[in-house]
Amino acid sequence: MVMLMSACAMCATVGEAKPGAQSKPLKVYILSGQSNMSGGGDVVGEGLQFDAAVGDKVRIWDASDVWGKQGDPGKWVTLNQLQALKKEAKANKIGPEFGFARAMSKLYPADEIYLLKVSRGGTAIDWWLPDATGKENGYSKLLENLKNALEKIDGTYEIAGLLWMQGESDAKKQADAEAYQKKLERLIALMRKETGKTDLPFVIGRISSRILESKKFNMPFVKIVQNGQEGVAKNDKNSSVINTDDLSQRSDFVHFDQAGQMGLGKLFGEAMIGLEEKKK
Repeated sequence: MVMLMSACAMCATVGEAKPGAQSKPLKVYILSGQSNMSGGGDVVGEGLQFDAAVGDKVRIWDASDVWGKQGDPGKWVTLNQLQALKKEAKANKIGPEFGFARAMSKLYPADEIYLLKVSRGGTAIDWWLPDATGKENGYSKLLENLKNALEKIDGTYEIAGLLWMQGESDAKKQADAEAYQKKLERLIALMRKETGKTDLPFVIGRISSRILESKKFNMPFVKIVQNGQEGVAKNDKNSSVINTDDLSQRSDFVHFDQAGQMGLGKLFGEAMIGLEEKKK
């Protein structure tokens, strides 16, 4: 296992701020999962820009697969800069980051908020757990990007929470669906160990019930995965689950469109705020 704490001395707040850096730790939120986290919502119109309080302030490190051959930008950019880069790369899509950023910026208007997103479409939860042979996978890529991204932050920071939108791929086979809860519990425990925060807030996006209406995808064991996701949140006071059934979707009934992605981010934000309020 790659241990981030030893790699970059990571904990809730890290080191001393560099000269001229902020005195208050900035907040880093991790976003991970499969395609609905990457962002399958095609941007409507010429482009998508957001008000300066969010779009020009909140920063993101986006290592999602919507970039294709573009790969990991390898730098922190503002949300508006990200959308401009995506448009230029003909990958003009949106994920839940904007809706989430709006919610958190409203709660913490004076704070710096950074979002680290590592996601890939079509991945089962096994791909996000450590590989016994050391083969590169989602887990290793998440830790690699987290280490690299944190090293490029000037000043102190707090790993404030993790958002998880994944599970559709595990609804294809009954055995995978039935094993989902235990695997998700393991992933949460691993990430809390890696970040050094035993109470790291973890918000789970419950996969949509409307997947069962899809004629393009065969995922008959949705309910079992949903039960597993809800079971994790029920047994973990620092986890929460959001219901995505009412979010606007594309015609495949699996992926959220632009409005659905904005709504997904809002739900993630509300749930994260709820977990943070419980800790006060």
